Formats: sequence, structure tokens, C-alpha cells
Amino acid sequence: MKIGIATQDESRERTLAIASGEYKLRADEPKYWFHSVTAAEAEIASGRVQVDGAVDYVDLNGQVIPKP
Repeated sequence: MKIGIATQDESRERTLAIASGEYKLRADEPKYWFHSVTAAEAEIASGRVQVDGAVDYVDLNGQVIPKP
């Protein structure tokens, strides 16, 4: 499963581009986005985000981010 990591500004720009129709989501993009790997892991640990199998953290370009 891919989880996206983006800054607050990057997330805002992406959301606005999607809402305005300038950007179309691809099927291989992450379903969940967070501002940091730490925030994502906290949500997974709390059970609010359920994951099956391994998790890959990726940035807006699809590059894998190493776990801390």
C-alpha cells in the first residue's frame, strides 16, 4: 500500500488542482496523504487507517521515502 507524504502547501496545491480539474488522479496514486511519516504511522497505529501488507511512503513524484 502506498501512503503519500507532502507538506501542507503541497497538499493544498494538489487539492486545489484536483478540485479545479487541472489535475486528474491516477489509479496508482496513494489513497491516504499525510504531512509526515511520523503522522502517518501514528494514524496507522491508532487503527484509523487500516493497512494490509507492507507500506511504502511516497512523495508527490512517486519517489519512495525511507522510513525513519
